[in-house]
Amino acid sequence: MKSFSILSAFCFYATSFFAQNAFTQLPNFDGGRRDDGVGFSANGQLYFCCGRDSMHHDKNDVWKLDLVTEHWQEVTALPAAERQYSCSFSSGSNGYVFGGIAYGPTFLNDLWRFDGTATTWTKCADMPRDGLASAIGLVYHGDGYILFGRNGTELSNELWQYSPQSDSWQLASVFPASSRYEAVGFVIGNTLFTGLGRDKDGNLLADFWSYNFETKQWQQLDDFPGGKLFYSYALAVQQKGFVFSGEKDDGTYFNHLWEFSPSTFAWQDLDEFATPVRGVSAWPLKDGFLMATGLKTGFERSYEVWKFEIETTTPKLTVFPNPTTASFELFTSTAFGQAKRISVVGLTGLIVTELAGPFDTYVVDVKVERIPSGVYVLLAENYEGEVVTAKLVIE
Repeated sequence: MKSFSILSAFCFYATSFFAQNAFTQLPNFDGGRRDDGVGFSANGQLYFCCGRDSMHHDKNDVWKLDLVTEHWQEVTALPAAERQYSCSFSSGSNGYVFGGIAYGPTFLNDLWRFDGTATTWTKCADMPRDGLASAIGLVYHGDGYILFGRNGTELSNELWQYSPQSDSWQLASVFPASSRYEAVGFVIGNTLFTGLGRDKDGNLLADFWSYNFETKQWQQLDDFPGGKLFYSYALAVQQKGFVFSGEKDDGTYFNHLWEFSPSTFAWQDLDEFATPVRGVSAWPLKDGFLMATGLKTGFERSYEVWKFEIETTTPKLTVFPNPTTASFELFTSTAFGQAKRISVVGLTGLIVTELAGPFDTYVVDVKVERIPSGVYVLLAENYEGEVVTAKLVIE
């Protein structure tokens, strides 16, 4: 059986990853001041849609960011009612915009697909329930998911799944705690992480939960340490979650950036940005994210655009859950690329199991139920011959 130098393995394991404070202001959004719009990506481009402007008019215009000039260009408008409090998800080369509130108020249950190649809109099947605003849009394995939201005073605790392939909806799960709106959520691997928001009694929430898409099980985690928030935003970059902006329990706005690790469930307060704000739109990037517009203190709508960059010293390998009993998910960073080969190495240097690529994504599910309990070194090699490692504990 093959073996590996355990000294080399632990030398690799000593590598580290860190995020540095790196907020940079970009040119203002060319569509003017607004809040509660929605951002999405399509065919590798970033788009902004809808929201409410400084004259209190709802919008249905769409803008594309030129990543070279960092200015925005207006493109084909959403061919439907002007709206705010919509949500979005992206799948393949398409972006999707769901629901929101139109003038009336009318709570919407429509779904629209934006073709990032043709830059055209297509009406999709309506969600088979009453309309929702202030929901969360997510994507897993190409399917869209809509979680929480409100219709007047009625709040939702439902997780709805949309299949672009069949243009159909189904109720995927029911959240086991308080219904809410203006919550946050992000997906890492096969797990949805969600929390915060406002309940039916007007109380702000700080609880945080995970949902496994494969087992369909919910688990309550420790509360978010940044306090009770709603109108916040969350997204995932490089297998980390980020929560930022929002309104606090005392009515003031939030200007901290928190990072969440799915392998340890640990939170870290990373940075502060200059202007407390709520109701922003945001887009994940390869090494950070963009945050735009929103409502500033004094109810002043913003056209500011900010970029947060994550700087890494070395490629990163993450294992979740760890310790594990039967299986784990291996995450490689975009800086490292997709794994070509994955090995589990015992402390004697013996390779106890090995998987060879190619793998479809940066996330690989590894079964270890036949491996004895103990401490191991997990190695991943990319297509450039670079190797990164992590400690693995099997119970």
